[in-house]
Amino acid sequence: MFAAVLAGFGSGPSCTSGPAVPLGAAPGDADDLLVVDCLLPPQIRALGQRVTYLAARRAVKTSAADCRAAGGEYVAHARANQASALAVWLPLAKQGDATAQHYVGEIFEKGLGLPPDYRAAAHWYALAAEQGYAPSQLNLGSLAERGLGVERDPAAAQRWYARAAGLGDDGVAFRAAEAPHASAEDARAHAERERRIDELERALAAARAELERAAAARDELERAAATRDEELERAAAARDARRDDDDARADELDARDRALREERADLAREKEAIAEERAELARANATERAERARANERERAELARAKERERAELARSRDALGEERDAVERARAELAAARAELANERDAIDAARRALAEANDAAASAGERDRQRADGELAERRRALESAERQVERARAETARASAELAQREASLARSERERAESDAALDALRAQVDRLRTELGAATEERERAASAAAAVAPADVELAGPSIHLIDPPIPLQRGVAVTPAASDAGARLVVARVDAPAGLLAVTVNEREVEPTARGVVRARVDVPPGGLDVRIVAIDERGQRAQRELRFGAPEATRAPARAPAARPALDFGTYHALVIGNEAYRHLPRLQTAGEDARAIARVLADRYGFEVELALDASRYEILSKLNALRARLTERDNLVVYYAGHGELDRANMRGHWLPIDAEPDSSANWISNVAITDVLNAMAAKHVLVIADSCYSGSLTRSSLARLEAGSTPQARLAWQRAMLGKRSRTALTSGGLQPVLDAGGGAHSIFARALLDVLERNEEVLEGQAIHQELAARVVWAAEDVRFEQTPQYAPIRFAGHEAGEFFFVPRGGSAQLDAQAGGRAVAGEIAVAEEALVLGEGHPPAR
Repeated sequence: MFAAVLAGFGSGPSCTSGPAVPLGAAPGDADDLLVVDCLLPPQIRALGQRVTYLAARRAVKTSAADCRAAGGEYVAHARANQASALAVWLPLAKQGDATAQHYVGEIFEKGLGLPPDYRAAAHWYALAAEQGYAPSQLNLGSLAERGLGVERDPAAAQRWYARAAGLGDDGVAFRAAEAPHASAEDARAHAERERRIDELERALAAARAELERAAAARDELERAAATRDEELERAAAARDARRDDDDARADELDARDRALREERADLAREKEAIAEERAELARANATERAERARANERERAELARAKERERAELARSRDALGEERDAVERARAELAAARAELANERDAIDAARRALAEANDAAASAGERDRQRADGELAERRRALESAERQVERARAETARASAELAQREASLARSERERAESDAALDALRAQVDRLRTELGAATEERERAASAAAAVAPADVELAGPSIHLIDPPIPLQRGVAVTPAASDAGARLVVARVDAPAGLLAVTVNEREVEPTARGVVRARVDVPPGGLDVRIVAIDERGQRAQRELRFGAPEATRAPARAPAARPALDFGTYHALVIGNEAYRHLPRLQTAGEDARAIARVLADRYGFEVELALDASRYEILSKLNALRARLTERDNLVVYYAGHGELDRANMRGHWLPIDAEPDSSANWISNVAITDVLNAMAAKHVLVIADSCYSGSLTRSSLARLEAGSTPQARLAWQRAMLGKRSRTALTSGGLQPVLDAGGGAHSIFARALLDVLERNEEVLEGQAIHQELAARVVWAAEDVRFEQTPQYAPIRFAGHEAGEFFFVPRGGSAQLDAQAGGRAVAGEIAVAEEALVLGEGHPPAR
């Protein structure tokens, strides 16, 4: 049984055959967009103000470019193996991290270059599942359902599925997929394979025991080395602490030295200021002396002029001497007073000169005292600096002794490393033996996996299988619950009723108006009915091997008075479905491969209906290269949040690597004989796993588009009440979903057959355009699968679309929901016209091809 995987992957040589075309070069940096297991560097954290430490390293799934930009460690996608993946996730898993435990389980289940170890996978899944991690619960249920690593137990598988979906006791049923029958010969072959596997497992257990003993010895050496490492780390920490103290003391001395230099600079500036004051005082003294000299000159000149005036006055007054003696006396008295005032002024000038001299002497004395005090402080600081330098020298000597001790311990550690290398060499020899046993065991286990479904008996009675379901193909009626009413214009006369019946427990009988009809091998039933003028009620009933039944009713030609009124668009449930995005890829004009006919038009039509009818934000990529596809997926990975829903639609060539059953999408630059530019389903799965979007649906229309397991999905029973449906929708919205809707299984699919579209695209468009309700991915699949199977049978071709979870992409049992904006008469008319045109095109192609069929993708 193949691992459950992404739809739309792969095409074989029959899909890509054609004349060789000169090969071209692929972009060299596309691999940087692939998701890798990245171990981020430790973060530096502070404890207090002076202690820092490195936090534990963190593991993430991100692109190689993002990991490199963050300084992380990773192994390139093309060279990744089990050992490199476990090195990232196993340490965290051992610490109890549920996500890491899940990834370790996936590593063992995938094998990654080694045979899968399902027992180890089940062990790690169980640890994460018990913590409530839904993806591990799903994977553990899948192992129990297939009997891999644990005893086959469908009932236990159902319980794990129900726990993952959150559908324990809320009245919503959970149904597993069909359990196939097994012959006695297959059972004997299965028993022989189980016996051989048991022998290999015993041999592997013995080898593992030896490996564990050697590992225990190595662990002892590692513990001793760890003890030495701890001692070394403590010594290094002590040395670092001493260095920190030395640095602190040196910083303090530097600070003191800087303060001393600043004080010296301040003293020099003060001395310069004193010198400037002295110069200013000298200039002031000189100015004052000059002013006083000029004043004395002015006084002497004034005295001389006064004497001249006195003489003149005396000469004039001699004749009137008698009369003016009193005046002369008065003048003499005034002259004496002036002379006394002049003497006082001279005394004041002398006193000022003496005060100035005393001030100059005092300033000089104060400057000298300040200088002497600063020189004393400078000497004191020099003595403190010399003392600190002596302390630094002593600390350096202690550091040298610690370095010598550290060198001795490093030498001891080197000896321990040599001993560990010798132990590792012995372990490598044991691992080689274990790998050989694992290879042989893996081959047998893969054979058991492929035969598990055929070797198992019908599921026991306590494992409830889904009841039958009926999907109406013709007449084409919009999807709705209740009785369907056909258009009146085409009702009268003989009419063909076509439907497809799915019955996981086995189909017992199908009747149309109580007349039994024989279905085809693909479950398609055809019945002709005669519609009288008054109309006809048609009832299709299907009964499975367990007695479960399903019923579908439709009405032809109801009179106007009795015809059911036009059905109003269904009321939306009070749920938050989030926002919707789509990446639609249509590759048609291949450079080195045969050109396809309809892929581009398929992509354009799907993009239109998603945007117009369902409100998607759509990005359309036509004829996209490997780099363009990966870069657009990575841009969505970086942009989308947990409120977002994403549809990835791919139409184009596919290829299947039959050596490991791994599918690929073939971009426009793919080359037929080189996988360098192919996109592996593993690469796309990794991108979807690392994406934060809540619900992701991949729709793929290409050759070999489904390497899928059984569809173990939570299903809502037909006829459920609105309350039950609302509860189921609420439960599904609360869980992540990663599902795939594919145009076929591990076989080619038709590129034409639907007019301007492929059979698959035409059926998908018909279902989406006719839908009027909130529709889940399972319902989309059931409706379009019926149309595709019928259309393919008409051209003698086998093609069955599939729908399943994408393994290893983080699926948590959720569902993808399509929420239409509302009814649209125009879109419904377009859908009806498309269906009629498609039927005419299919009939014309069948006539032209005869026993052949349209080209494959």
